[in-house]
Order: sequence, then C-alpha cells, then structure tokens
Amino acid sequence: MKHNENDILNYNSKGSDFLTNQGNITSQLENKFSLTIAQIFYSKAIFRTLLVALMMVCNFVSVWAQTDYSGTYYIASRDYNSANTTSNFYLCPTEGWAFFVSPDGVDGTDNNQPFLTTHKCRDGVYDATKAVWVIEKAPNSDYYYIKQKKTGRYLVSNNQISGAGIDRMRVHLESISDLASMGDNVLFGIDPYNGYLVISPQGIKETGTHDNNDHSLHRWLTVNGGNDNSLKGDSEQKEEEKDDDFLSIDVNSKF
Repeated sequence: MKHNENDILNYNSKGSDFLTNQGNITSQLENKFSLTIAQIFYSKAIFRTLLVALMMVCNFVSVWAQTDYSGTYYIASRDYNSANTTSNFYLCPTEGWAFFVSPDGVDGTDNNQPFLTTHKCRDGVYDATKAVWVIEKAPNSDYYYIKQKKTGRYLVSNNQISGAGIDRMRVHLESISDLASMGDNVLFGIDPYNGYLVISPQGIKETGTHDNNDHSLHRWLTVNGGNDNSLKGDSEQKEEEKDDDFLSIDVNSKF
C-alpha cells in the first residue's frame, strides 16, 4: 500500500504523541516511586525518633526508680540515735588486735589489713575521722564499694578464717588498686529494712551452720566484738552472736 505524505505526517504525529504520553506515564511512575521511597525513609526516621525517645523515657524511669546511696557517712550499729551521736556505736577498724592474712589466716603484725568493730567513735576522745566512710556505686551494678575516707582502704569480705566460726572475722580493710579483680568481695548491698539502710556483703556465700538465721542468709554486715568500749575484736560481747543486730548508714550524718 502506498502512503501519501499526509498519512506519513499523521503517523509520525501519533507516534510522537504516543512517545510523549509514554514519557509522561514514565515520569509519573518515577515521581510516585520517588515519593514512595521518600515516604518510607520519612516513616523510618519518625520511627527511629520515637524509639530513641521511648528508650530515653525508659532509662529515665529506671534511673529515677533506683535510689543511689553514694555519699560520705558514718555507719552505725542498730538502734543508733542521730541526735545523740556521742552514745552511738560506729563502724571502725580494730586496733591492737589481729590482722587478716590471705587467704584465711590472721597475724598479730600490723599489715594494714585490720578487721572491723564498732565503737563510740564520736565521743570526743576517739579520732572520729577513722570512722568516716565513702560509699561509691560500682560500675554497671546495684552494689557499692565502701572505703575508709582517712586511708582510702576498702572494706573487703574475706574467706572463713581457719579455725574460726563461719561468721567470725569476715570483713577487713585493704588497699586495692584493681577493684574489678576482687569480684564480689568488695561489693556490698544497701537496702531499706525497718527504717534503716542495712549493709550486706556480697562476697560471703558459704552455706552451713551459722550463729543465727540472719547470718545463714548473709543478711547483715557483722563485725567483731562490737558495741563495746574496746577497739579489739575479742570481747565476749560478739556482735555476730546477736540475732537482730546489723550495721546501717546513718543518713543524717551525710557530709
């Protein structure tokens, strides 16, 4: 069939229209595709923002819900009276007595690792600075380090002393440069109990016959020969033999 010039022109014109329409359709599809991609990224950005905000709120609530007892205090024996400091018994090192020797021994030679007792440390006679304790939150933990402010030595739980009762002479002072290497032996819990903030060692885990049920649970931080006029730990009135005795942060003494 022979086409005349007008037919050819019309054909070219329709072809051009078709290509133009096809281009418009392609352009619209591209625009819609681009818009869809943008919407996806935008939605993801909103989701990430909401997720971050939610995490921040959760972290804030978590931090807000946990009380941090870090600070500098006196640590007192049960039934202390913050208004009558001269009569209270406070945590302090034993003096002129025995010293811890790793892993489970004692010696009379001073090696800067004394055991602990309680004494009337704020009676105006005793050097009260030796009874001041710095409580620090351990990293990534609910537990605390406790150190004597005057010397920088840490409170440490030790093994059961050879030949001694399971609750006897279980904490001492020690200079430590690498706290992490000491594990639970330098960690102490602090928990509210009957209006007190009771301290409990995390490094004492033996099971067996204890002096009383509280110690079988390692509920209390106990000391030697406490609540006595002597700074030695060998008095007959041993604090670990009392069923309801414990040591607590004197919150009103915070420095």
